[in-house]
Amino acid sequence: MTNPNNPMLTSTPNGTYHTVHLDESIGDAADYREVTNMLRLCGTNDIVHMQINNYGGSIDTALAIVAGMQSSQALIICEVTGCAASAATLIYLQGQEFRFSENSTFMIHSASYGYGGKAKNIKQYVDFNDTHIEKLVRQHYKYFLTEEEIVRAINGEDFWFDVDELEERLELMAKGYAAEAEEAEEAKKVEAKKASDEEFTKRMEEVIAHQEQKRLPDTPHGNFTEP
Repeated sequence: MTNPNNPMLTSTPNGTYHTVHLDESIGDAADYREVTNMLRLCGTNDIVHMQINNYGGSIDTALAIVAGMQSSQALIICEVTGCAASAATLIYLQGQEFRFSENSTFMIHSASYGYGGKAKNIKQYVDFNDTHIEKLVRQHYKYFLTEEEIVRAINGEDFWFDVDELEERLELMAKGYAAEAEEAEEAKKVEAKKASDEEFTKRMEEVIAHQEQKRLPDTPHGNFTEP
């Protein structure tokens, strides 16, 4: 039986076009080995088109797919063909090119989880997950959500977007990351100039010290006469 999560391949003169359909609940990571391996093995001429109509599922599996996308050399196109919700939005926002259909919808919320066992273990698990989920929300929805919305999402609120709102948020996210990259580049220039200035100052101090050493008078040699 063919795994429905296996990518479909189409050869092109310059590389391979991979189509991945994410249209079932995101389940065990083992079901997505073909996808994650393909992403890591792709070359710079390959294209991966991820078609998403998915209400979410396992966040750990979604993060494994995200890791594969981040390590891939391919151009990754993410398209919402219906709805992208919950864990599926983590995957969608890792795309380099975004597409959506006329009536696409998008839903972001905090993760839900369950755990059984001793009371102390449950508390440790809940405390860990609260911190972990806050980190994930801040990392993956940066610039797409406002800071106020991020806090509300962490506290359990759902956020739904129609296609017009989705397009607007994607533009805001792109501008946010572009500004961040510009700031990082400017910081690198400032740091490089600082290092250059420090090196120049150090060399000038060495030159001055060398010149002063050359100007020092010789130790006088006189004749000593006994009284």
